[in-house]
Amino acid sequence: MAGDQITRRAAVVDELGHAIFIGLPWSIVGGDSSKIIWHNSTTNETQIWFISGNQIVRRGTVVDESGNAIFIGAPWSIVGADIDEIVWYNRSTNETQVWFMTDGSAGRATRNRGG
Repeated sequence: MAGDQITRRAAVVDELGHAIFIGLPWSIVGGDSSKIIWHNSTTNETQIWFISGNQIVRRGTVVDESGNAIFIGAPWSIVGADIDEIVWYNRSTNETQVWFMTDGSAGRATRNRGG
């Protein structure tokens, strides 16, 4: 982007340079120019694609503090995400949880209501 003008467009390509097309049940929940964060509403997998330019250089399922794949679904939902954290909200308990990300691994903390 140059201000409000697009300067170039490019489809995301996989590690071998092939265009990659993803649809439901996957949806993009966050990211930036170096990462795309996806969530699968059927399997409850959260995946991060690490990208350079428009090419995936590495991708993987988010793992917990012990290195185990972590799958989260209803009543939890992702309400915010960027390259360093994923924010989850539990609509049953009203708990908000932040996953502090380090290269695809999550360290978690609960936010106190009102604090």
